[in-house]
Amino acid sequence: MEVDNAKRLFVGNLHPSVTESDLLTIFCKAGKVSRVDYVWHLSGPKRGQPQGFAFIEFENVSDAKHAIVLLNNKVLRGRRIAVNPSTAKEGIKKTTAADLLSLNISDRPTSNEITTKKRIRDIDEQIRKLQVFF
Repeated sequence: MEVDNAKRLFVGNLHPSVTESDLLTIFCKAGKVSRVDYVWHLSGPKRGQPQGFAFIEFENVSDAKHAIVLLNNKVLRGRRIAVNPSTAKEGIKKTTAADLLSLNISDRPTSNEITTKKRIRDIDEQIRKLQVFF
């Protein structure tokens, strides 16, 4: 999948309790969100916990610019979030939460087949399961 970096935003300094669903709800106020990539620790003592940043992709550049103006430096769960254009390099595969979840669930459809709302429900369920172990 090709990513247009002009439509993609980096969102940093997120409180650990902020969910992908929260981000979708907040960023939809700026325009039509096409993708949310929430970044998780893959190994170590924080495995399964959020890393404190995410990437939000909009359907058009003007919505992404509006999100920066609307949300950069705003307080979310007691932290000032940073909302900036993404500087992701071309050719680097971006691992999404749906990709990570599919590693453990063999009968799961591919991420392209999952609607955004279903992905959010599935991710929230996986988080609840992970919290049992931590």
